[in-house]
Amino acid sequence: MAITLNRLYTGTHQYNAGTVKIDIPFAGNILAIALTTKPEYASTTQNIGTLYQITGNAQKAYDLYSGQDVIRLELPETDKLWFVPTFYLSDNYTLTIDYASVGAVTATPNSVTIPLQILELPTKMGLIQTKLDDLGISDNSQSSRITALEIIPVTPLIWENIANKPVTFNPNSHSHTIGDVTDLQTTLDGKSNTGHAHTVSNISFLADTLSSLDTRIVTLETAPIAVSSGGANIAVSANRLLESNKSYVAVTSGLNLLLPSNPATGDKIELTTGNFDLKIEQNTNQVIQNLSTATTLGSAKGVILKPYSSICLVFIQAGLWISSFRSRIINNFEPISIEPNSVLKPYTPTLFGSANLAYSTTIANINNNQLAANDYINNGLLADIPTVRVLAQFTSPIRLDIFEFYSGQGNVGTGSANDGYKVSTINIYSGSDLSNLIGTFNPSNINGSKQTFTVNTSGFAYSAYIFEFTRIGNGIGILELDLFGRSQIGGEVIVI
Repeated sequence: MAITLNRLYTGTHQYNAGTVKIDIPFAGNILAIALTTKPEYASTTQNIGTLYQITGNAQKAYDLYSGQDVIRLELPETDKLWFVPTFYLSDNYTLTIDYASVGAVTATPNSVTIPLQILELPTKMGLIQTKLDDLGISDNSQSSRITALEIIPVTPLIWENIANKPVTFNPNSHSHTIGDVTDLQTTLDGKSNTGHAHTVSNISFLADTLSSLDTRIVTLETAPIAVSSGGANIAVSANRLLESNKSYVAVTSGLNLLLPSNPATGDKIELTTGNFDLKIEQNTNQVIQNLSTATTLGSAKGVILKPYSSICLVFIQAGLWISSFRSRIINNFEPISIEPNSVLKPYTPTLFGSANLAYSTTIANINNNQLAANDYINNGLLADIPTVRVLAQFTSPIRLDIFEFYSGQGNVGTGSANDGYKVSTINIYSGSDLSNLIGTFNPSNINGSKQTFTVNTSGFAYSAYIFEFTRIGNGIGILELDLFGRSQIGGEVIVI
């Protein structure tokens, strides 16, 4: 009987690209899996991933091992397949999946299903032909093939390398005579005759034991039954409480997963995310030691896995989880707390880049709350260059909402504000470099007057902002720069 395999999918992926989703419905009960990657995978037996078969709300997981290439599906129809690689897959790979629907050999009442060994024959014969091709055997005669296969080294079969072996070995039904069991007849002859009786009081501790047993039975009948979530590589698509000694794979963005509240020493939890962030929250009395940085004690805090990241957390002692394994970027986080109203914030101004200020003025004079336009030494700054950049630094992250700008500057010759020192354009950058421009403003050419501007930081807080001033006329003149914002505590904490 010929077995026809239909090609369902083939594609090449990066080892760290996360879950491969094959949303192609089909009907079949046999899958032929081929996963090609580094040559050493062919000579070892290790778990390279998990294949999830999904039909409606039902799903079934199949562990894939290097060398295993045929799977019998337990669900007769399939809506989609998801392949989740394990940590062991560390090189790019090509995944090919064929399927078939195999029924009975004949249509007679005495028909039998095809054994798995027969289903594997097309694939096994293909592997033998590939090995012959690798050895350069062009003669396809039977004797040449046997000779070529006999010289292939045989890997010794050891117990640990046997895949899918049973956990227990139950004996077949059978019977024994008394003589088959050593000393059984002698032991039976030494027992009491059956023609006697005992009361409960005749047997020491029996009454107390039965009473204790009754109590234990009542306790078991009324106690709730704990339900386990299943085996390794559990696909998670909703917020949930995690269980110890399980592995989870997030398949949806924006999840918050909570660590167990009462773990035992040595418990561990493995978590992996795809192309999105994943938050792992600790409980009230817990801390996570993430590399050399620990999270803050308390609930609603923990670690955040950035895209394509993995971590293994181990519970060491009271309240302490440590990361025994981590891959790619994993930072800490805390709940965000922000001031309700915008207020005047103190800051430290310094020159960003090089600039030649005039008349011995200093950059600190733009933030000294003095507005005397004729005091060119102690108030504001003068610059004889086209552009001046000022780095404003805060002691904590600030959401900048408003800045007040006073144009012009005192002049040493006239004793009053000089119209030649003005500002035409103000660019503002968030952070301590020029990579993120958040606003451009054009103040009026009015000497010494206050001008107010609103800034949009898109809800993000920064510890530093860069103000870039461009001149009109002879140079740049700034009397005062006042910054109004709201302090922010919490959020993502970078871990190095």
